[in-house]
Amino acid sequence: MDMPKIVLIGAGSWFTLSFISDLFRVGDLWGSELVLVDIDPEKAKIAERMVTNTIKEHKVDLKVTSTTDRREALDGADFVIISIRVGGTKARRIQMELPLKYGAYQCISDTVGGGALLKGLCEIPEIVNIARDMEDLCPKALMMNLTNPLTAVCMAVNKVTKIRVVGLCHGLVSFIRLASKLLNVSEEMLTVLASGINHLTWVTDIRVGMENLYPEFERALYDPKNEKILMEYPGYLISREIYEVFKLFPAQGDRHVSEFFRFFKEWLKNPKYRKILQDYGHIDFDTLKEKEEDFIENERRWQYFKAVAEGKEKLRIVPTHELAVDIISSIVNAKTRTLYAVNVPNEGLIPGLPEDAVVEVPGIVGSYGVKGINVGKLPDAILGILNLHITRYKLMVEGVLNMDKELMVQALMLDPLIPSIEAARRIVEDGIRELSSIIKLT
Repeated sequence: MDMPKIVLIGAGSWFTLSFISDLFRVGDLWGSELVLVDIDPEKAKIAERMVTNTIKEHKVDLKVTSTTDRREALDGADFVIISIRVGGTKARRIQMELPLKYGAYQCISDTVGGGALLKGLCEIPEIVNIARDMEDLCPKALMMNLTNPLTAVCMAVNKVTKIRVVGLCHGLVSFIRLASKLLNVSEEMLTVLASGINHLTWVTDIRVGMENLYPEFERALYDPKNEKILMEYPGYLISREIYEVFKLFPAQGDRHVSEFFRFFKEWLKNPKYRKILQDYGHIDFDTLKEKEEDFIENERRWQYFKAVAEGKEKLRIVPTHELAVDIISSIVNAKTRTLYAVNVPNEGLIPGLPEDAVVEVPGIVGSYGVKGINVGKLPDAILGILNLHITRYKLMVEGVLNMDKELMVQALMLDPLIPSIEAARRIVEDGIRELSSIIKLT
């Protein structure tokens, strides 16, 4: 394969920095074409100047352009990466805060809860439209989606287009870091297998070589001297309690895992649990508002982008555990790699879940593309939880694509964070009304 044309939609996002850093980590994609797309012309140009200054400084070969016209960018693309937030800060505040008014408490609110549905209202139609543009302009390209609600977005693209899409999330990396600390083993030596759905995968195997370290991991979980480690980002005390019941450890940490269960408000009454959810989530549970630190941090990052673009600072090359660059490198250079997690159609990967569900499993990539790996059956109780949320996502997708309020309410009725039918209806009605003042909902 010739060197590829890569399109990054949402160039003003922090992911652009990660992507460029990983190009240096992989080192075999120089000579590629990178088109940076953002609906905000200032962000598009600043991202372009930031990347251009960096490649000039390091004397590497990368053709970089930017545009606000995604169709222009998509023409002839080989890989399309999606990292967007439709509606920006205004929509985000609605998604975070409106459900709280009706007692629907949430923490991250991009995967479960009223906030996830409202985010889906914004993201799903836009990303489906991108996929439809890809059908016209680059039908063989691979879409890599990082935008939440990731499972629902990928299911929507699969449902209404023929575009190949893989969802990417680095959540398992935090668990690998936890296991490394608890077991006193380097991250590189560990092999961890987990499967489920995005933000709720279950660790089925922890090994170094042939040695099964799950029993040792369990002992370390309950060692009092490790309590401080379990309170580090993203928090694992609630996850430990869930492990006691289901006998498999949920990998993504308390800030995400807690939202999948109906005990969220009860967990907030526990001081240690509350501290984790407050410190590592987006909501201030004292004021029931989104934490102002989030907006301050976003502004700080944007000012850093501008400083690099203006030549006042150099881009800090910090390789990440994101997988987009690894996937492109493997396909272009026909190198087989294993991937710690990919979100792909189930198609039998997890027995007991619908074939058309999008599941998160380990993967493999090469010149043939991205494939999921079957790591075995999950316990019936866990399948019950996963099937509930997959049905919720299906209703969300159908409701959003057809602007069917009743289906959206049904999706919220299956959501463990929604306290009542009235709350579900108000979140849908008020959410559509408030979001419609910011973006066009179709």
